[in-house]
Amino acid sequence: MYDEIDKNKFIKELMKLKNTLIKVQLIDGNVITGKIISIDPEYLNIILEVPTKEEEDVGEIVMIPGSSISYIKWMKRRGKKTNLEGAILRILGSEPNISKEEIARMLNIDVKNVEKVIKNLKRKGLIDEQKDNKS
Repeated sequence: MYDEIDKNKFIKELMKLKNTLIKVQLIDGNVITGKIISIDPEYLNIILEVPTKEEEDVGEIVMIPGSSISYIKWMKRRGKKTNLEGAILRILGSEPNISKEEIARMLNIDVKNVEKVIKNLKRKGLIDEQKDNKS
């Protein structure tokens, strides 16, 4: 059997996922993706808001019984931005035409790391796509 302390710890961790986008693998093999709205701590039933197409006027809420859940996956919450991202954003803000090599020298890091961070910043929409730094 399980320990009551472990159960409470598990429930506490599960409650932290509220308002998080998750994928629930059911024991029958189906997968449901949605944002957790509520969790029943006693039976581990989960209520999800399932994403719908933007053109639809109808939302969808699903209740998944805890007994039918095989496992849950979720995206880890990330900080607002890493220190390296912040440093590169500051440099680009003050010197927009600086090369990736110069940024790497200033931060004492490899050029590949600078390229990776810039790519992530573009993906996040924090810098413009067309502002590709000189190589």
